[in-house]
Amino acid sequence: MDNWTKGKGGTKGVLSWRRYIPFALVLFFGALLSVLSFVTVKHWELDRIQMELERRAGNMTKTIEKGIARNLEVLHAIGNLYAASREVERQDFRAFVTRYISYYPEIQALEWIPRVRDSEREAYEEAARKDGFADFQITQQKNQGNMVRATRRLEYFPVYYVEPLKGNEAALGFDLASNPTRLEALKRARDW
Repeated sequence: MDNWTKGKGGTKGVLSWRRYIPFALVLFFGALLSVLSFVTVKHWELDRIQMELERRAGNMTKTIEKGIARNLEVLHAIGNLYAASREVERQDFRAFVTRYISYYPEIQALEWIPRVRDSEREAYEEAARKDGFADFQITQQKNQGNMVRATRRLEYFPVYYVEPLKGNEAALGFDLASNPTRLEALKRARDW
C-alpha cells in the first residue's frame, strides 16, 4: 500500500494533501471564471466592433449615395440643356458646366461625347479646328499612352467638349469606342 493511506506518516500524508483542496478549488474556479469572463468580454467587444463597423459603413453608404445622386442631377441638367437647345456650342457648354464644377468639388471634369458616324467625322474634326483646336482629330490610344488618329470605324464616341480644359487636354478627341471596356459601357448605356 502507499504512504498516503497506511504506514508511517500515512495519516499525516492524507491530512497534508487535504489541506490543499480548498486552494486547488479556488485556483480551478478562479481560472474557469477568468476564462469565462474573457470569452464573454471578447464576444461583447466583437459585437460592439461589429455594430460600430455597420454604423460607419451605413454612414459611408449614405454619403456615397448622396454624392452619386448629386452628380446624376448634374448629368440630368446637362441632358436638359441639350434637350432644350437646337445646338449647344462649345462656349455654351463651358458656361453651363463651369458653375457645376465649382459647386461640386468631387467632379473632376465634365465632357460631351457625341456619337459620330464615319461619314460625319471630317465635319466634326473641322468644326473643332474652327473652335480653336488646330490639331483636333479623333484619336485612340496606341501603346503606353501614345495617341494616334483613330482607325476607321462605322462610328466614334470622341470627347468633343471637356471642362475644365486645363489638365484634360489629352482627353480631347479621344474615342471612347476604341477601348473595348468603354465601348461595352457605351453600349449598355445606350440600351438602358
